[in-house]
Amino acid sequence: MAYNTETTTNGYSLLNAGLGASVVSANGKTLFSLYLAASNLTDVAYQNHLSRLKYALENMATGRTGIYNIGRIFSVKLNISLSFTLAKKQTPIASTTWPKAILLILKFKTNS
Repeated sequence: MAYNTETTTNGYSLLNAGLGASVVSANGKTLFSLYLAASNLTDVAYQNHLSRLKYALENMATGRTGIYNIGRIFSVKLNISLSFTLAKKQTPIASTTWPKAILLILKFKTNS
């Protein structure tokens, strides 16, 4: 302990698990992927050694001193592949036709 300013923290081990799969079409394109995960399966009450929250007052509901890290977590993730086809761009007027167009407009204005 550095300069007698740190308190001891109990050691802990967490059990985490995850599983994932992808559904692929006949042409080999991934349609979607599904992932399942679980953290802290044994629901261990633990505190990070460097956490300042371990110095909080006693929790009346649990009788423990400090704030503990999160317990058991389950999560589901679904990735859906999206693909978009952009419309064909219209070809802009060639730069060589711009002066001709401007000249025609000027002629039209001078005739009126």
